[in-house]
Amino acid sequence: MNNYNLDENKYQVGVWMWGSSIADRGENGAETVMSRCAEMGITDVYLLVKGTGGKLGYLKTAYSDNLVRKERDVLQEAIDAAHSRGIRLHAWICNMEDSAYKAAHPDSGMWHYTRGLDSDKINLYDAGYRDHMARIARELAEYDIDGLHLDYIRYNHITNGWSETDLSAIKAMGADIDRAKELIEVTFGYNGRSADGDYIFNAYRNGDETARIIALYRRNNVKEYAKALISAARSVKPNLTVSAATMPEGAYDLAFADLHYGQNYRDAAELYDYICPMSYSSSYGKDGLWVGKVAESAADMGNRVVAGLQAFDKATPERVTTEIDDIRDIMKSEEYYGKVLGYTFFRFGTLEALL
Repeated sequence: MNNYNLDENKYQVGVWMWGSSIADRGENGAETVMSRCAEMGITDVYLLVKGTGGKLGYLKTAYSDNLVRKERDVLQEAIDAAHSRGIRLHAWICNMEDSAYKAAHPDSGMWHYTRGLDSDKINLYDAGYRDHMARIARELAEYDIDGLHLDYIRYNHITNGWSETDLSAIKAMGADIDRAKELIEVTFGYNGRSADGDYIFNAYRNGDETARIIALYRRNNVKEYAKALISAARSVKPNLTVSAATMPEGAYDLAFADLHYGQNYRDAAELYDYICPMSYSSSYGKDGLWVGKVAESAADMGNRVVAGLQAFDKATPERVTTEIDDIRDIMKSEEYYGKVLGYTFFRFGTLEALL
């Protein structure tokens, strides 16, 4: 395998960061944190400015009643401190799960197959929520950010997304509704059935038409939602980089990814400038080389890839070093040069403690 001479200054070495990592360090927190990032060789920071609670971590917004903190603009502080050190700053936003929006708009919730509207998951096709999030995307693009980073851009579980609206939609696409219900009920043992956890996924793999329609419907909802946000952000900043944090199964288990998440890696290649598969090896019970395999497979599906590395929980310096070395070797290879761009750590606070 031929190796290219990669300029190490062009590696993307990223880190996901909570806004509290800056705010909790006082008024000079952004300077302190970005100085530390520069010392660590970080090139890209993904700063959380909207979490699953729906609260916002920036001040220039029409939703002023929904701020994490009203006395300071941590996003602007982070941009200034990052840019002065040559670090790119991406605004990281969570989608689909939004307790603040759900509380104000209960009908926007995603319908669980048996429990109904029992969580803070939001329907990706809900027009009001799309407008809400598109406005947030436009607001963020007004800042001097280098990128918009989309997280939770998916369904969270195959058992969510079963309202009457969902059932009518898949029926209109040609699904057999009785068969759709059977697929879910047998998979999870609902309504007195014996559970077979692989049932719907094996049906998809074997070409079952209804299973495939369910997957396509969910994929379409994810794609259309993502397109709405990307269009909104680029209406303000046409060349804005848009990336997404993705579940790693999309790289190796199409049935699970399409049905469970509605998150297909070939779709992702059409939507985003690059993806960050959250390939947290210890959490998945995999060895350190699994991360590289996920990155390669994601690239094979047309994506540019920044591998998401685990720097929390069971992560060790030795494991992280193995994963970094493997990703760097892949980046230098003829096959993946320019396709696998680097790696990013979850997250700043735990990475700092790990080093």
